Amino acid sequence: MEKVDAVIKSVLERIKPTEDEIKEVKELVKLLEDAGNKVVKEVGGTAKVQGSIAHGTWISGEKDVDLFLIFPSTIDRESLLDYCYKVAEEINASEVIEAYAEHPYVRAKLGDYTIDIVPCYKIADAKFKVTSADRTPLHTEYILKHLDDRLRDEIRLLKQFMKGIGVYGAEIKVRGFSGYLCELLIIHYGSFVDCVKDASNWRHKKIIDIEGYYKDFPEKLNVIFNEPLVVVDPVDSSRNVAASVSLENFYRFREASRAFLMDPSEKFFFPSEITPLSPEECLSKMSSRGTDFIVITCRKPNVVDDILWGQIDKSVKAFRNILKTWKFNVVRIEAYASDEKLYFIIELEHIRMPNIEIHRGPLVTIRIHSANFVRKYTTTAKDEVFSGPYIRGGRWYVERKRKYSDARVLLLDYLLNKIDSSGIASRIRRSIKKEFDMFINEEILSLYRFDDSFAKFFTCFLEKIEPWLR
Repeated sequence: MEKVDAVIKSVLERIKPTEDEIKEVKELVKLLEDAGNKVVKEVGGTAKVQGSIAHGTWISGEKDVDLFLIFPSTIDRESLLDYCYKVAEEINASEVIEAYAEHPYVRAKLGDYTIDIVPCYKIADAKFKVTSADRTPLHTEYILKHLDDRLRDEIRLLKQFMKGIGVYGAEIKVRGFSGYLCELLIIHYGSFVDCVKDASNWRHKKIIDIEGYYKDFPEKLNVIFNEPLVVVDPVDSSRNVAASVSLENFYRFREASRAFLMDPSEKFFFPSEITPLSPEECLSKMSSRGTDFIVITCRKPNVVDDILWGQIDKSVKAFRNILKTWKFNVVRIEAYASDEKLYFIIELEHIRMPNIEIHRGPLVTIRIHSANFVRKYTTTAKDEVFSGPYIRGGRWYVERKRKYSDARVLLLDYLLNKIDSSGIASRIRRSIKKEFDMFINEEILSLYRFDDSFAKFFTCFLEKIEPWLR
């Protein structure tokens, strides 16, 4: 444990906010709450900062603040966003945009800080919520009742560990552990070390019910929740705080916890930086795999990240389905978003397949289907046939011309002529319709040489490995 303690002490020195940071954040909170209250007091509302800043669990260097405008239920929902804009104007914010979760809110910049101005209704119990935002002040109330300064530092350690291994964040891009979930895990376990000790032995469908809502009927949990990790929300017994945690990230946290306890190191909290391969090394790596690569690029839709990554996930599945439908074997598909562009990286076992495919027909004992099959491939579809029809093992077969023998041709056909039925998400579809580019194998180097962020991502793609194993 001495090595664990030494690592934890060193990490905490790096992530705990300094006195100057704390002073700056306190002044910012006062400015935001004063401005918010000035705007909403006329309708009986209040303004309060929520999230990690309010809980005192934020990490040094973080610059995101959530200001909630809390309204009485008598205020019309359609008017709530107007108050958010008024607050942004009151604080002289810049880069003010409308963003969306379950309902609209305002995101703005104030100096180095990103401010989310979120409207919600005041409720006494989560069962009265209109949207999930209404529940957030109840979360803050609960967390503040259960934390002291020691636990706040333990939470910071867990959050940084989650960041280091790539599982921090409930957003669609990550599908990992939210800050609130990290806080609840520390409240439950009491320390970072005890948390990772237990997590190293987690099994699928791990259940944590801090308030014991289901202690008398635990079987209900299996009916209500289906996720690999279930952490019952202390302020809303019908909600799983860990619902966003994917199966991959559940096991990723477990395996990283095991590895950390076996060999404690700061690399779990601060993994090695990725150094892009040189163009020559990149080409050599690509060639040595014996596969083929396709990169499709288009303009990034101007939407908030959660909507963007929902669209990206849907589009990745669409590309996979198109290729699978036409019998191309996909090694991996990943997507990357820069400030202006989207990149879909597709690795195939082979970009080209033989012109011929073996097509299995009906059993010869099924007379009508057999007759139709033979008729089709000896008359109307005869030009498609290389060999057959013939019988093998009690079935009819033909060896016919493959419609798409080149994945590049297949994808171009879908993107140019069949995009509306392709399954690609709507906003990305619109972007592709305006303009897209496709790069094959060594052509990718033209992107790689002139786009440093893509080079870094493509290096990660080629050298995919868990962060703590680098």
